[in-house]
Amino acid sequence: MKYFCLLTRQGEHRVAEATALGTKIAITQMAVGDGGGTLPTPDTQQTQLINERRRAAINQLWVDKNNPNQVIAEQIIPENEGGWWIREVGLFDKEGVLIAVGNLPETYKPQLAEGSGRTQTIRAVFIVSHTAAVTLKIDPSVVLATRQYVDSETNKKIDKQAVKQTTGDSPSDVISQLGVTKALETKQPIGDYVTQLAFNKGLNNKIDKTEIVHTTGNSTDKVISQDGVTKALKNAVNINTLYPVGVVIWFAQNKNPNTLFPNTKWQYIGENKTIRLAKADGSNVLTTGGSDAIKLTEAQLPAHGHSFSATTSSYDYGTKNTNATGNHAHSFAGVVRDPWNARGGSGNPNQWQPSTQNTSQAGNHSHTVILGPHSHTVSGTTGKTGGGSEINITNAFVTLMGWYRIS
Repeated sequence: MKYFCLLTRQGEHRVAEATALGTKIAITQMAVGDGGGTLPTPDTQQTQLINERRRAAINQLWVDKNNPNQVIAEQIIPENEGGWWIREVGLFDKEGVLIAVGNLPETYKPQLAEGSGRTQTIRAVFIVSHTAAVTLKIDPSVVLATRQYVDSETNKKIDKQAVKQTTGDSPSDVISQLGVTKALETKQPIGDYVTQLAFNKGLNNKIDKTEIVHTTGNSTDKVISQDGVTKALKNAVNINTLYPVGVVIWFAQNKNPNTLFPNTKWQYIGENKTIRLAKADGSNVLTTGGSDAIKLTEAQLPAHGHSFSATTSSYDYGTKNTNATGNHAHSFAGVVRDPWNARGGSGNPNQWQPSTQNTSQAGNHSHTVILGPHSHTVSGTTGKTGGGSEINITNAFVTLMGWYRIS
């Protein structure tokens, strides 16, 4: 075993004597040393440490509840002492006799002047045959480092007088469950914000100060200080909590939040605008666009034409006559008898020969034309029409006044 603690010869003698006589030895001081620069091995013949660096009153001394023959001694070295190594420890009685000696893992104890400091706790465990022979009482009047510890332990408790029924500014007083409930009834929705068990535990006797917090939360064991509750109540109606910068509010009346909430600045969203949600990352917040009316262009219409067919009405024009004109005759090719006897010749009197002939004159005349009732079919393409006016695309709406906070 590399590290251990044992009784010195003087220590064994004093414990045996106290056990035989029914008296007690009072272990009152603990000393630490640097072992002369190396890790020492405890020796029962020692009457002092090899190189003692500090001796002071013990902070605590008690019997190990799991090992009845072991006595545990503890000392606290404050942060303003140090500048040396700790390798050995010794326990002394009220007469300055070394009762037990031990070694421990080497550790350097700095002091604040070196730029670093810490509170060092040294604990030594030694075995005796009868722990009843060892006085376990500590005199706090001579334990300088223990005073802070005792005060710390005492300050962990509070008196019932510190439990108040109303809000206030004290950071150490607490408010009863009834007091908190009544205070919150007018400030925020009623709810089981503090468990009955937690308050009963504290109100029955003492409340550990580590259970007092100054902010709201979900713990069922902790309580909120008077100051914490007061601040929580103020925040419950704080304008910056209710309406942080960037929030949008709506009114169904002519209201101006710049007047309603002094020391804040609001911007009107805009007249005759509808709301469109921005991107989830907020990159296009407060951008504007769109219109209540549009004008269609020819390019926005599908390609198309218009065809039609029709029939005229039926009308009887009756019988019509042409004008009287056209006196004329017609020529034609024919044959005539050969006038043989006219030439003084002989021959067949019935002989014919070709000859061009003319008809007689027909004279001026007219013709009758019967038209009769009839109709006509008509087809084609219509001409262009339309005036190009804007189209109103406004949705059904209700108007409200909208503002957003800018600072």
